[in-house]
Amino acid sequence: MASQDHWLDKTVRGVKEHVGYIEARRNELVHATRPPQEVFDGLANDLETVSIGAGLNQVYIGTIRRLARTRPYRIPLVEDFDSARQAAENYLTRYPPIRHPAILRGAMVSLYSGETTGSDAAVWVQGKKGGSNSGVGIAQKSLDALRDIGVLDEIDKMPEGVIVYPNANISVSIGTGE
Repeated sequence: MASQDHWLDKTVRGVKEHVGYIEARRNELVHATRPPQEVFDGLANDLETVSIGAGLNQVYIGTIRRLARTRPYRIPLVEDFDSARQAAENYLTRYPPIRHPAILRGAMVSLYSGETTGSDAAVWVQGKKGGSNSGVGIAQKSLDALRDIGVLDEIDKMPEGVIVYPNANISVSIGTGE
């Protein structure tokens, strides 16, 4: 027979309510951060590119997870993220550069279409650090991929206030730099 109004029953009920709240909040945040519909529309009939993009996400996150399993407390180190960046860059080089923008948008779409779960962190990876050897990272390519389809505007802070440049491609900020 089940207990009635025991303190443990109240605790279990409270945990279930809290989990429900967290899941609802997560779903709200996922919806709020969903890429613009144009990103999805451009790949609606290109499931292969979405699948390739999902592979990019899996390579990046998989590399971090694999390396973290070898660490104390399974906490990844800075060099693990660098290895994951390199793995993601290597994955992209399997495909012609002309396909990279669509693949990066496919990586974004794959999470919202159910192709993969986890994160689209791979599309926001900065280039290799290191003085004159610093390269254009996947993040910059992702921003360019969004600009290519007209869903990303540039914002610049001027003394007069914030200015939005629709579909601009600003290479150097002319603002105050603040």
